[in-house]
Amino acid sequence: MADTVDAKAEKEAVDELNLPISDRACAIVGGATVEGMLQRLVVGRLVHDPKLTDSIFGSTQAFGAFATKIRLGWLTGCYSEDIYRDLLAIKDIRNKFAHDLQVTSFDDPYIANKTSGLTTMQGFARVAMGKPAEQDTSRLRFISAIYGFQIILRSRPNRLTPPPEREPT
Repeated sequence: MADTVDAKAEKEAVDELNLPISDRACAIVGGATVEGMLQRLVVGRLVHDPKLTDSIFGSTQAFGAFATKIRLGWLTGCYSEDIYRDLLAIKDIRNKFAHDLQVTSFDDPYIANKTSGLTTMQGFARVAMGKPAEQDTSRLRFISAIYGFQIILRSRPNRLTPPPEREPT
């Protein structure tokens, strides 16, 4: 996990969400950026062992799934229950767009229902993006949540205490 590259790439990816890209691309890229930030936050709470961490957070490994990272973040006290619920909704939206080819728009009833439940920092993120409340759409609620999570997840301290020193294994 190269944090210096990830932070820059994530910022650029989040900024692209406001460009005229498809709803599917918006959902998948937005979900992926949140997942990357979340993984770094959770890993920051663990004993510093990059080799072991990389092996268990691989895409096909025990903690590789987005849902598992969300639950692990909740269980390690990284965020509130409201944020936990919103993260699960972001995961559901991303997965629906990625795995159901019939879903092509944020106006899809399932997607619109999921975005209507997103509450974390909606007002703040919308103002930061320069979007008035009258422009409230399912896509804007999703993008606002991504911006909000970028602020929230990056503001969390990576470690509550310094990592314990370990002998190389």
